[in-house]
Amino acid sequence: MNTAVFRASSLAQLRLIRIRQPGLVLALIVIALAVLCAVAPGLLAPYGPLDADPANRLLAPSLQHLFGTDNLGRDVFSRSIHGAVLSLSGATIAVSLGLSAGVTVGMLAGYAGGLADAVIMRLIDVLLAVPNLLLSMAIVVTFGFGTWNAALAVGVASIAVFARLTRAEVLRVRALPYVEAARGSGVGHAGIVVRHILPNAITPVLGLAALQFGTAILAIATLGFLGFGTPPPTPEWGLQVAEGRDFLAFAWWLTALPGLVIVAVVLSASRIATEIRRRAR
Repeated sequence: MNTAVFRASSLAQLRLIRIRQPGLVLALIVIALAVLCAVAPGLLAPYGPLDADPANRLLAPSLQHLFGTDNLGRDVFSRSIHGAVLSLSGATIAVSLGLSAGVTVGMLAGYAGGLADAVIMRLIDVLLAVPNLLLSMAIVVTFGFGTWNAALAVGVASIAVFARLTRAEVLRVRALPYVEAARGSGVGHAGIVVRHILPNAITPVLGLAALQFGTAILAIATLGFLGFGTPPPTPEWGLQVAEGRDFLAFAWWLTALPGLVIVAVVLSASRIATEIRRRAR
């Protein structure tokens, strides 16, 4: 009986979301398709990402080639699908690094307070003062070019924003009565942090992580466009846009359509992040 009621309630909530928030539904569909492309690109791509056909180079979008072909006759749609592998996995690594390190640093600063808080936040301020793109480029130049190093660079650059938000949430939750009661009843620092502070401070940070996922995709694509990402001929969204700029005057689809994919995924991640943050209030 309870299971039937729960299922009916869940279906009613899904219908309500579909009716009242079509933008959120569309964003979820876009992200789901992007993830499917990253997990199993071979299921959706009609051609191989490196299959060249010089006889059919620079063909405009058609039913046979949905995104057209590039200067080597490769199917742009297939390359965009396979490009999701590097773009989304790189963004996932970047957000995971920034989230884990930022939450740890922010939790330490907010809970410890005093000198530790002052020192950590001054370092965070210094990190925030450096433009993220410049910091990412410096890290890539130091450790080498490629999508994985670009993801590492973007992740390091995002640690500061996660740390600052986590610290603010920890300071808010730390002052609540139930935390004081737990401290007064003899619960240790680890127990207070794990059981009382972290669960009640993490939701806004997860909303930021969803937002940073889109930001990380854009940052990695930017590094790829500038030549700091994966080298050709490996498909990657930013690299695709860069490769098409030389043919923009007569083959607009080489740049516009991969760019449209980036915009759609980034905006969808932003819409989902907005909903998470709204529900966290």
